[in-house]
Amino acid sequence: MASANFTIDDTSPLIQYAGIWNAGSDTLDPLGHLYSNGGTFTVCNTLGSSATFTFNGTQVYVYGAKRDNHGPYSITLDGTTTAFDGFSKTDLWTTLFVSDLLAQGLHTVTVTNQMANAYLDIDYITWTSTVAEHGETTTLEDTASRFSYEPEVAWSTDLEAVLLSGFSSGNGHVTIIYGASASLTFQGDVVTIFGVVGPSIAPYSVQLDGTPRGTLNATKSRYTPQVALYHADNLGTGLHTLVLTAQPAAERQMLAIDYAKVAAVPQPSAVSSVTSGTPSSLTSGMPSSFASAPVGSADSRHIGPAVGGAIAGVVFLGLLGFLVFCFTQRRARHARHGNSTLVVSQFPYQSQLEPDAAPGGQMLQIGRGTTPGMTPTVHAPPLPDISGTSFSRRKQDDELPPDYAQATAPDR
Repeated sequence: MASANFTIDDTSPLIQYAGIWNAGSDTLDPLGHLYSNGGTFTVCNTLGSSATFTFNGTQVYVYGAKRDNHGPYSITLDGTTTAFDGFSKTDLWTTLFVSDLLAQGLHTVTVTNQMANAYLDIDYITWTSTVAEHGETTTLEDTASRFSYEPEVAWSTDLEAVLLSGFSSGNGHVTIIYGASASLTFQGDVVTIFGVVGPSIAPYSVQLDGTPRGTLNATKSRYTPQVALYHADNLGTGLHTLVLTAQPAAERQMLAIDYAKVAAVPQPSAVSSVTSGTPSSLTSGMPSSFASAPVGSADSRHIGPAVGGAIAGVVFLGLLGFLVFCFTQRRARHARHGNSTLVVSQFPYQSQLEPDAAPGGQMLQIGRGTTPGMTPTVHAPPLPDISGTSFSRRKQDDELPPDYAQATAPDR
C-alpha cells in the first residue's frame, strides 16, 4: 500500500457550498491572481455560509487566504467543531486547516463563516488516501469505447454549437436532456471523471457500481473546463461502472463530459502450463505508477493461459507420437530378437492444464479486442531424454520437474 495525494480546485462540484458564495474576481480583488489555478477562488461574507467536502482518506488540507478583511471561521470534521481566525495583517495564502492523521475511510469536513461582513474564501482542497500500488495512469477520452451514452440521440459532440470550449483534445459529449446518462466501465482502483462547470451547466446524479452516490451541482457563476466532476478511490480490483445522469434545473442547462483518469492495481501475468513463471513486462493528484491496458487492447492476463494450454497440447501430442514411434521400433527389434514386449503407460509429464482453463477449474477467457494475426511467443521446455527409459504412471503426489511446473492463474 502507498499514500497518494489528490487535489480539487474550489470550482469542483465535489465541494458543496451552502449559503451565499461567489466566484472570486481579479477585477474586484487586485490580489485575486495570487490564488491557485489561474486565480480561481470562491468567497463569501455572510454569517453561516459553509463549504462541505466528503473524502475517502487519512488526512485533509483546506487552502485559502488569511487577510485583513477576513474573520473567524470554524472547521467541523466528522462532527467535531474547532474555531479558527482568518484575520491577518499580512495577506497569506496558506492552509486554513490541516487535520490530524485519520483512520482510512470516509470523512466529512465543513468550513463555516462565523462573522457577517467578514470574508472567507476557499482556494483548493487536498487529501491523502492509502491506496494500492499502481502503475501509470490511463486517460480515457470521452470517445473511448469504455464510455457509453444513453440514449445516444440525446448526446451531441458539436461543442461549438453550444458555445463550449477548453476541452481536452478538443472533443466532448454534451446533453440537455433530463435523465440522459454517461457511463464509464473500467477496471481500476481509482477513477476521476472531468467535465465543465458554469452558468449553463446542470446538476447531475452519480451512481457507482449500482449504488447512488448523491447529486452534485455543476452550475457555477464562472465557466471553467476540465474540472473534476467525480472522484473515487479504494474501489478494489475488478470491473466497475460509473454513471453520471443529467438533472437540469432550468431550460437548456447541459451536462458535459470531457475525459476520465483511471488507475488500477497491476495483475500478475499468467504463463503457459509448460513454462515457469516470468514477470511480464491521476494530474490532479492521481497516482503516477500503474499498469493498464490501452483502450481497445486485449486483456493479456487471459491470453497466456489459453495459448499455453494449446501449446501444451501440441507438445504432448508430439511426445506421444514420438513414444509410439519408439515403441513400434523397439517392439520390432524385440520381435526379431525374441525379447519381451515393452509396455508403455501414460506419459508421466503431461500437462494438467486444460486449454483455456487454469488449475482448479477456474476458466480463463481471451479478452475482447485481440489483434488479428497476433501470435504470442511461448517458450516450451526441452523434451526429456527418453532413451532407455521405462515409463510408468506418475503418482498424484509426485513433484513435477521445474520445467514442467503448472501455470498459476493470476490473483483475483
